[in-house]
Amino acid sequence: MPHWGPIWVAGRTFSAGSGAQTFRIRAPGTYTLEGAPARINGRPIRPGETIRLDRGEHRFEPAGSGQARLRWGDNLHRPAYVFAGEPMFKDF
Repeated sequence: MPHWGPIWVAGRTFSAGSGAQTFRIRAPGTYTLEGAPARINGRPIRPGETIRLDRGEHRFEPAGSGQARLRWGDNLHRPAYVFAGEPMFKDF
């Protein structure tokens, strides 16, 4: 999923209108819930909380309205400014 500028991280976006669903994790690790609250594998998770997800199938259930996103990492920082489109690396 897009994180900031050209940087992408593992993640998934869910719509509350889609209801409960099964999803697959291919990159195991800590994920942060953003947007709407949810239940993941039966555990209630609020926005900003993290959950450890192993590789394989998991269950998502919306617990509010709007979109919910699982983003890989523990509340990964995103700069407040828009990516300027300049080279990320140079002079090496």
